[in-house]
Parts: sequence; C-alpha cells; structure tokens
Amino acid sequence: MTDLLLLIGARPDASGAAPSPFAMFLPIVAILFIYYFILVRPQQKQAQRHQKLVASLKKGDEVVTDSGLVGSVISVNDEYVVIKAAENVKLKFLKSKVAARTGDTADDKKK
Repeated sequence: MTDLLLLIGARPDASGAAPSPFAMFLPIVAILFIYYFILVRPQQKQAQRHQKLVASLKKGDEVVTDSGLVGSVISVNDEYVVIKAAENVKLKFLKSKVAARTGDTADDKKK
C-alpha cells in the first residue's frame, strides 16, 4: 500500500492515526443531500401537482389519461371519472389515471 502511495506522490501517514469519523461520513452525507434535491424533491412536487389536478376535475374538462385517451369529463365521484371519448362512448376511469387537462398550458402546469 505504501508503495502505491509513494508512486502517486502521497506520503503515508507516519503517525498511523485513523481519519476522524466526521471526515469518513462527510461524503456519504453529501451524496444523500444531492440525491434528495435531484431525485426525491422534484418527484414530490410532481405528485402534489397531480393530486391538485385530480382534486380539481369537474364536468366538461377536456382530459388526457395515462393511456393516451382524450375525452371530456361527464361525471366525477370520489374514486372514478366518466369520460366521453366519442359519440355514445362513455368510459369509466380511476381519477388517478387522468394525466392532464388538454387546455392546460405550460405556465399552468408550473403553478
């Protein structure tokens, strides 16, 4: 090990003391901090926006489902939404499967 350290220009620790526990855990804490702000927090915000969308659905809204079906909302209850996809075609979906309103602009989605 000391040969490898000498090859890369580092000097081995003469005292043989172990590094402090704080210095060992600092990189792990930094990685967890970065992980939270890059992955977890944006996903939580997206979930909150989707919950607001689902809660605000009302009759007459033009919506797109997760599967790509575009239609108009006919009725809404606690768990389901009925969508009119074409003339005489009514489909019942879970409210959570509504992906977006078709009338929403990019600015509305950010709010």
